[in-house]
Amino acid sequence: MKWTSIAVAAVFYFSVLQAYADNFSCPNDNIVSTGDKITTVEAKCDPPAFKTNDMSAPMHFNPEVNPCYKSGEPYAWLKKEPYVEWTYTEGSSLQHILVFYQGCLREVRTGGFVK
Repeated sequence: MKWTSIAVAAVFYFSVLQAYADNFSCPNDNIVSTGDKITTVEAKCDPPAFKTNDMSAPMHFNPEVNPCYKSGEPYAWLKKEPYVEWTYTEGSSLQHILVFYQGCLREVRTGGFVK
């Protein structure tokens, strides 16, 4: 009984850990996910309602933690936009914010309602 409880708890624990990828359904019904490059998102989605470039974010280049980096690929593109937020408005009120870091989609946030 004790081992069964531990096994069930372990299954739930590890299934939650791996469900980290955020998806976003673009206004034109294409889907993008965390880990996609900014150029891929730009090609799949319509232009956002608003773009924010925050160049004050720290610039770190570490291929092990950057899921967009491919071995042998030049990394000059990483220095262009270290931190970018794109805001999409769903319908007429709900905001979604796509956060890019080092040219890679890292997070999809659901913002508040706007008028």
